[in-house]
Amino acid sequence: LKERFPDKYIEVKGSAREVVETCGITFSILSTPEASQAVFEGEDGTLAGVSDGKFIIDCATLAESDMKRMEGQVNEKGG
Repeated sequence: LKERFPDKYIEVKGSAREVVETCGITFSILSTPEASQAVFEGEDGTLAGVSDGKFIIDCATLAESDMKRMEGQVNEKGG
């Protein structure tokens, strides 16, 4: 990615957790509810990086119940 866009600032991270820890706002766009849950709830997943003031925007097509569960988990961590 860095080679394709040498004039842009690109920082590659090793996990979703690292991305969330580094960014104030994180967008997630995964293909299935299962993939979204795995990345969100994994050991080094999105939720693991959430702290006060972090925003997670999940653009996957998920059930309302999944979105509300994820929102609650983020809010519990101060995000």
